[in-house]
Formats: sequence, structure tokens, C-alpha cells
Amino acid sequence: MSTQTTTTKHTRGKNLTLPLLSLSRTPHIFVEVVGEIEHCHMPGFARSKDECVDLLDVIDLDTGEQHRLIVLAVIKSTLDKLGGELIGRKFEMVLEESIGDEDYRRVSIYELD
Repeated sequence: MSTQTTTTKHTRGKNLTLPLLSLSRTPHIFVEVVGEIEHCHMPGFARSKDECVDLLDVIDLDTGEQHRLIVLAVIKSTLDKLGGELIGRKFEMVLEESIGDEDYRRVSIYELD
């Protein structure tokens, strides 16, 4: 019986399993957009009836890591209003503290130079 050892060198390509990034867990982020908003089916995770969530591939400008940002409705509507290409644009996003008895928290989005 022969035992052969083969060694091959592999080069990793693009990471296909990107970690999720959420303003609810990281309330202040600086990101660069590197993809388009995708409507993704995520049963058991998404709270919507269709079990879908909007995701956006971004690079965290503080860490240099690529993530899939969970796009809240207010983020999506703000980015849609900007018009034009999103890829390459940089943003600061802040989940503000709720004021008084409000059930929602305001999101502030600033485009970076």
C-alpha cells in the first residue's frame, strides 16, 4: 500500500460567506458600498411576511473587512433617493437614540467625501 503526499497551493478568491453587519448591533458605522442592494430570502431571520431582507455588500472603513449590511427601510429609501450608482460611494450611518416614547429610532446617514 502506497501513501502519497500531494501538496498543492491554493489561492483564495472572493469570500462568498460574508458576515452580516447591522446597525442594531453596530450603531455607528463607516462603509464603502461595493455591491447593489439585493432582496434575499432568509427564512427564520427576516421578520417580513415574505421572509426576505435587503442586503448590501459593503466594506467597513474602520476594519477594511467586507460585510453584508442589513438594509433597514429608512436606509433603502434614503439610498434610493440619492439616485445614480452607489458602488464606490462612502457613508457614515448612525442609529440614534430613541426620543421619549417613540417606538422607532432615527437613522442618520451622511455621505463622505
